[in-house]
Amino acid sequence: MRFHFKRVSGNRKLGGIPAVMSSEDTCPRSCPFRGSGCYAERGRIRIHWRKLKRRQLGTSLAKVCKDIKSLPYGSIWRYATAGDLPGKWGRISAPGLRALVEANRGRKGWTYTHKPWSKRNLDLIREANARGFTVNLSTEGLQHADRGAALGLPVVCVLPEDFKRGDRTPEGRAVIGCPEETTPGMDCAHCGICQKKDRTFIVGFYARGSGARMVRAIATKADAQKRRKSV
Repeated sequence: MRFHFKRVSGNRKLGGIPAVMSSEDTCPRSCPFRGSGCYAERGRIRIHWRKLKRRQLGTSLAKVCKDIKSLPYGSIWRYATAGDLPGKWGRISAPGLRALVEANRGRKGWTYTHKPWSKRNLDLIREANARGFTVNLSTEGLQHADRGAALGLPVVCVLPEDFKRGDRTPEGRAVIGCPEETTPGMDCAHCGICQKKDRTFIVGFYARGSGARMVRAIATKADAQKRRKSV
């Protein structure tokens, strides 16, 4: 595993906040977007992600944790602009995640994960959230978002193409579209809702970019399958 810390992110969406990228082998093989619309496999970010894989970029998690600890108290920062939580493929590394949580102490780090919802992984995710490092469950569609929210954890989801402001999940949970996508001039540095672990709503993202069609198709198919199973 390799990790890359950027003190001032060049990602317009983030608004210049510090950010960390992790290598491809932190991503679970079960992620439905793997090879099918994942934004990290496309565009400019793909160049840096490939360099991490080839060990042409990045360093150890221990070094990155030192960089995080050097941030001023109260700093908001993003983990895994590409990649996932520490740990090879689908298994979260308990020492790795706990090192991140400790480095984040007094700061406002957040991330998203597609790691499988095994009891062990969920226990570690709950521990991280309880200790101040916000880990959102990434879900495909509104049905899947309901399942994640039922676990008592913060959730984000891919929004259906016809989603309208005020729409809710099938189980009636409130959904707010990512403000960076819906409000001109907004970015993560001035928003921060994904970092709020105790929020009462789900944050939704519209599929964008060259892989948007595949992402929407996967989310739509996942919701359709879950509806059939619930009947």
